[in-house]
Amino acid sequence: MNSEIILKESKIRKLVKKKYNGTMAPYTSEIKLIENYIYTTKLNMDIDILKSSCDKMYEIVKENFSKNKKDYTGQSTMTTQLYSSYNLFLYPLPEFDKLFKEIRSIFFSLNALNTNGQPENIQYYMQCWLNYYNKGDFIDWHSHWSPEKKTWHGFFCLDCEPSFTSYKIPSKREIINVTSEKNLIVISKSDGDKHKSSEWLDESRPRITIAFDIVPMEFIDSSVYWLNHWIPL
Repeated sequence: MNSEIILKESKIRKLVKKKYNGTMAPYTSEIKLIENYIYTTKLNMDIDILKSSCDKMYEIVKENFSKNKKDYTGQSTMTTQLYSSYNLFLYPLPEFDKLFKEIRSIFFSLNALNTNGQPENIQYYMQCWLNYYNKGDFIDWHSHWSPEKKTWHGFFCLDCEPSFTSYKIPSKREIINVTSEKNLIVISKSDGDKHKSSEWLDESRPRITIAFDIVPMEFIDSSVYWLNHWIPL
């Protein structure tokens, strides 16, 4: 049984105001904290419109970037493996901008909570990609960034029921399973965890999530490979 805590909105409001001197609006919907590591909350995105945009995004990635590799079967998806070739939020498709703003608001609130409202001179950037699973696809155990880089990782559940994401976190020996629900967003610091998705078994439709990393500017590779890829928060 996972340990869950409901975070108090009043505390988040005070810390966001303190940290950002009133320049940032706090996220005001209910946020759950699982095992003192994973945060979840439900958004109110238009799932049908966003799914249509993701279907178009899949075709864009397939048409423009899939020739970079040959085999996309099994332990990943095409759009996942090509994450560094595009940033989903740079494409002007319906609902993408709204989702970006929701993630930014959640991050500012959680970052204020984790720093107890203390100011920090850090400019954060985001990269975002599409996870588009066909039957038999899954993403195996992996991590994102090392703890000392103070990064965050998360994903938005668009159309992925029934499935789950498994976590191995440093403070707990047991595996934590987070059940996928439409409009659920899951976010945590990249603080030494590993995670994986369950295998997708439905052949009638793809499993779709939208994943992202939030990273301090100082740790972003400034080579040509990353140009026009990262979005400032």
